[in-house]
Amino acid sequence: MLYFIFIYNSETGDLLYDKDLNVSNERQMDLFGSFYTALKTFLGGVMGTAIESIKTVGLGQFNAYVINHSELSIDLVLIAEKEDFKDIDRISKKISELILKYNSLFAERTVQADYFKEFDEAVNILILSEKKVVDPLLLIEKKGDILKSIWNQKGKLSEQIREEREKERERSSKEVGILSKLYLDEGNVLKKFNICQRIIKIAESIEDERTMVEYQKIAKTLIDEIEDTKIRLQHYLLRTKQCLQEAIDNLYGASMTQGQYRDVYSSLYSFSSKLKNLASVETRQKYINMANKLLESHKIAKEELFKIIHEIENMDNDIESYFI
Repeated sequence: MLYFIFIYNSETGDLLYDKDLNVSNERQMDLFGSFYTALKTFLGGVMGTAIESIKTVGLGQFNAYVINHSELSIDLVLIAEKEDFKDIDRISKKISELILKYNSLFAERTVQADYFKEFDEAVNILILSEKKVVDPLLLIEKKGDILKSIWNQKGKLSEQIREEREKERERSSKEVGILSKLYLDEGNVLKKFNICQRIIKIAESIEDERTMVEYQKIAKTLIDEIEDTKIRLQHYLLRTKQCLQEAIDNLYGASMTQGQYRDVYSSLYSFSSKLKNLASVETRQKYINMANKLLESHKIAKEELFKIIHEIENMDNDIESYFI
């Protein structure tokens, strides 16, 4: 037998439509509304499945059948006896067709009850044609059992939710401890900042205000350090290219190997030094080696010198391209 039909906004949990197939009772509707909130929290990602999919939750000898319409952000919920699954599956598909037909009624978060009159009449006609699963004489007798099952199930769900949250809090606290140690052991500023962001997100999820505030302050300090270093890197990169161009201009037709690259070396070495704790060891060492070779340009092959000069001329002006 089918006892209740509910339509909820799947994002807010607001009740948009309800039908008690015996006598309407607001208190019973409110009770189920409270249960549905716990049900949604418990199921989590189970909702949001395709329209063809029907999810069931046991309520003693009854089932709550949940069908999600993600495109309309609504959930259709039917309360019926367990053995009627096939019939409820058929009915749910027919009601879903009506929902899609009257989709404009559910487009707004706040909907006037009057707008549902035509939709409600269509649901009534559908229900009246399903005498096999709707028997008004049995509804009066079994409604009390349904509400007891709902309350019992709500208690179980709430208890399980609390247990799951406590486990999640413990797991998250351990993860924060591991990340805090990683932060202390990490030398790269960008990686330290990313670890901070992860800690802040976890602390926020478990409402650990002390840890969240502590690492927000640390993250702010790291951001300031990163931005300051980026400015200095930009300066030394520009200076390196300027000094190289000046050295080439001062050749006056002489060979590249006769150039004076000391200022280029100084700027490029400063650039590579500022990459510490931001770029990989390999990237930083690459520019240190280039700078050292420029300092002794007369000792390296002409082809290698040309290659270094060409590479400096084509260095990316986007500072973040040098970071990990």
